Amino acid sequence: MIRLWALCIVCGFLLINVLLISALPQRDDARARAAFLSIVPVLKHPRCLNCHATGDFPRQGDDSHPHAQNVRRGPDGNGKFGQKCSACHQEQNVAGPNMPPGAGGSSGSLRRSGSSGSTW
Repeated sequence: MIRLWALCIVCGFLLINVLLISALPQRDDARARAAFLSIVPVLKHPRCLNCHATGDFPRQGDDSHPHAQNVRRGPDGNGKFGQKCSACHQEQNVAGPNMPPGAGGSSGSLRRSGSSGSTW
């Protein structure tokens, strides 16, 4: 009787697993690749790469030159000593010519693969 009960329990678990697996959406590698390739231009845009670049300093401008004022990332990726990113880059864009762009709450601690301590 105990063996029959144990067999019923095992069969029940197997049936549940089969039903759960069959309910999963099917993998579509071609669609996933196309979706990823559609965002690559955004990921490679200087606006993203300037802050999320390899190395210990952010970049700026469409040519991605090293950030002015000798800014360094620091251990947390958000600036070093008194030169924290938030000292100049506010939540929103600042009005006026030649003002630093807003950071919108993004974390500078995200860095591209290959940088030391990379989290991205």
